[in-house]
Amino acid sequence: MMLSHKKQRGSVLLVVLMLGLVGVLILIASIRVLVVTYRRSTEQVQVAQATSAAESGVMYAIWLLNVVKVDVNDLPEVVDKPIEAAPFDEEVANFTLTYAVDQVGGKSRVNLISEGRDAVRADIKETIRATLLETEPTMFTITSWQHDL
Repeated sequence: MMLSHKKQRGSVLLVVLMLGLVGVLILIASIRVLVVTYRRSTEQVQVAQATSAAESGVMYAIWLLNVVKVDVNDLPEVVDKPIEAAPFDEEVANFTLTYAVDQVGGKSRVNLISEGRDAVRADIKETIRATLLETEPTMFTITSWQHDL
């Protein structure tokens, strides 16, 4: 009778160890899912910040031309500008804006390439190509907008 009692204890111990192993495997898998989800959502935020920075570059060019009334021929060839988070004054993204100005039918046309980058991961870059056409003297409107994916 004693032998069968030892076998029962061994079987119970084996079942407990197997359940413990299954629990540890489930815990590891759950932690992995959480880490992957966190990384994906963080990367999505960084891509959104880079896209927003690229859009800001185009809006900055329109502001320079339409509001500040910078002469289209006096635009700097490249503008590099950081974008900061309002209450904290910390850089969240930045953009580089490249211009090419030409004449079409007696009106100025500005071809823009705005590259937005996330401040944390500079390898995350979004590019917007836009064309601004002078519709009235010193007034430019967007005639094309292409977001390179």
